[in-house]
Amino acid sequence: EVFANLSAPVKFTGYITPPQALPAPLDEFYGELQQALTELEAAGGDKFSVEIIDPQAGDGAVAVDIAERFGFQPMATSLLSTETFYFYLTLSDGDEVVQVALPENLNTEAVTRTLNDGLKRFASGVLKTVALVAPEAPPPFMQQGAPRGNEYNQLRQFLAADFNVVDADLATGVVPDNADLLMLIEPNGLDETAVFAVDQFLMRGGTVVLATAPYAASLQATSLSVTQRASGLEAWLAHHGLGFEPTLVMDPQNSAFPAPITRQVGGFSFQEMVLLDYPYFVDVRGDGLLETLPLIGGLPQVTLTWPSPIAPAQEQLAESTLTYTPILQSSADAWLSANTDVMPKYDPAGGPVFAVEGETAVRDLAALVSGRFESYFKGQPSPLLAAAAAANAAEDAAAAGPGEVDLPDDAASEDATEPVIASVVERSPESARVFLFASNDFLADQITRLIGSADGTFYTGTAQLMANVVDYSLEDQSLLSIRGRGQFNRTLPPMEAAEQQRLEYLNYALALLGIALVWLWQRRRRAGAQATYAAWLGEGAA
Repeated sequence: EVFANLSAPVKFTGYITPPQALPAPLDEFYGELQQALTELEAAGGDKFSVEIIDPQAGDGAVAVDIAERFGFQPMATSLLSTETFYFYLTLSDGDEVVQVALPENLNTEAVTRTLNDGLKRFASGVLKTVALVAPEAPPPFMQQGAPRGNEYNQLRQFLAADFNVVDADLATGVVPDNADLLMLIEPNGLDETAVFAVDQFLMRGGTVVLATAPYAASLQATSLSVTQRASGLEAWLAHHGLGFEPTLVMDPQNSAFPAPITRQVGGFSFQEMVLLDYPYFVDVRGDGLLETLPLIGGLPQVTLTWPSPIAPAQEQLAESTLTYTPILQSSADAWLSANTDVMPKYDPAGGPVFAVEGETAVRDLAALVSGRFESYFKGQPSPLLAAAAAANAAEDAAAAGPGEVDLPDDAASEDATEPVIASVVERSPESARVFLFASNDFLADQITRLIGSADGTFYTGTAQLMANVVDYSLEDQSLLSIRGRGQFNRTLPPMEAAEQQRLEYLNYALALLGIALVWLWQRRRRAGAQATYAAWLGEGAA
């Protein structure tokens, strides 16, 4: 089925050291790989070919070439090992090269599944897989008395309608083998191993979608607060020329915040829902929905909540081969604020409650960076090897017992445990992309319900935007123009009170004019009918 959907032949190229020089697990796996490739060749016919190259053969020119083109460095089984080797698997259709990661289980079935997942990257009409990293709802018994975090059930359901969605655990240091795209929502405190997983997925030519910002909101039944949030990706983003200003964007073009207001009338208290002007809910529409990329797909607007401005390192990007493209922008009247008091405010007189601070200008709220990336871990050993060495040391210490000193030689230590095969891919192909959305919370269920309640609708604009991003990244751009499950209100943009009053009076005037025209038409019609009857009576009398 995969080969039937390939528009061009795909070639498998393996940069592999000869079996006799491979460590024991890979020596056996080499035969499993050969069997899987033979089966794929038989199934693919002229749409699949195989080539295996020894990078260290001859003068080692191939090793130098793949290091420059793909960032492929020699592999090792431990930090102490002096024996290195190559075992890199790639697929290419002539225009794009995709690296295929080694499967977790080194057998024929696992490698066949992994190669098929890689072939899907070149096929059209095949179900794509999105690896999602997002907070999950805690079990009910843990919710008693504790602040409830954000949930992303709507996003999961929306993506699952068109894609295969799997949950990814970055603590393992790898992204699932079958993932075509990695989506990280509201990351918090990622360690080096998790950052390595993100980095190497990007280096293999994948697409990484990030929804993160320096601030995160906590919305409870009776309170609303914003605190600083460290995702753990700050240094990684800065390495690629991306960052944030440590402020919040406030925009007079915003979505309303529905809040209950208590009124005192005749000694009685009445509570009513009032739509408050809330500049922290930036309403991106019109010129802010940049059409440089076909991502909008019929979206009339997108609301980003408590966003921060993206601050690209323009000089760093200019010196690299990366391309920076803004996707979403605020209005030209937006300003920045470092004040974390974000509680909605109400003025009974209807005047402005949030004062403009500093300079107003257009701010980038979402952007795409694409091109050839350099790994954040370039020139460093794989963190997976360091983690394995630490785990082995802990096991040795536990086995030695208290008060004993155990100094096993390196060879015995390596033979006692299964080796970890890891390396650092130092450079990505041109197909790698990073989408950055400068908000932690804009996709959360609680927030989308809040935005939708202001208009009495079920708001799905942000979830549809994410689906459009997946379609664009995985080359299924035909769906962008026909995707339309959401129904959107054609709401008026924010305007001044005087302009609102003029429009209101104009509506009244047009309604009165319409009534007058109907009355005049009815009166003329009745006069005409009376004249007709009178003429008939006159003719009858004659």
